[in-house]
Amino acid sequence: MIHHPIVLGIKLVLLVIFTAVLIALYGVLSPQQFLIAAIAAGFLFVVLVIVLWVAAFKVLGRPDSKLGQRFILSTSSSSEDGYVAPSEALASMVGEQGVTVSALRPSGSARFDGKRLSVVTDGDFIPQDTPVAIVSVAGARIVVRKVDEAETEENAT
Repeated sequence: MIHHPIVLGIKLVLLVIFTAVLIALYGVLSPQQFLIAAIAAGFLFVVLVIVLWVAAFKVLGRPDSKLGQRFILSTSSSSEDGYVAPSEALASMVGEQGVTVSALRPSGSARFDGKRLSVVTDGDFIPQDTPVAIVSVAGARIVVRKVDEAETEENAT
């Protein structure tokens, strides 16, 4: 919570502002006045950070509050809304062969049994219209590798 990116960003901006003001006052004030200004700036910074933490706890700690609802996404995606998670059918496709529709650098598209899928390689470049085989599937990430011509002829017979 305390290390939320918004909280850290605001603290960083406050620190930069206070530092810039102190640098601007360095030559203008006497050493004793500058010391008092530096202590006051440090105290003000600590107070503002505490206020920021309290506000963050109020907003991020209670997403059901009016303020929390304005800052926190409360909707979820469902199949009724058109969201479809990768199916288990992808996992069963390991070993299937297809042809690249685009060049894989290392990501692109390939066609397997008439279905165009988004695929990646292990880092190799594979040109368009090259036979590939699915090596692994993790969620929606389909990893392919180039198929040798001997393997292609073997599977065709």
